[in-house]
Amino acid sequence: MTGTHLGPFLLPGGSALKATGRRIAVRAAGMCTIENGLIISDREYYDQLELLSQLGLRVPEVVA
Repeated sequence: MTGTHLGPFLLPGGSALKATGRRIAVRAAGMCTIENGLIISDREYYDQLELLSQLGLRVPEVVA
């Protein structure tokens, strides 16, 4: 997926990241379930950390 972050982006916890104008490119996979020739579900899978880091967010490091 590619795009430009032009509007609010909902974050975990319910807050929103204001538009940054940054370009993003994230690898993704899509999966559809089809019954009787109709799409009944559509799911997109992508690396959320990859997306958030491209938007300039820092994720705290966890020390085990």
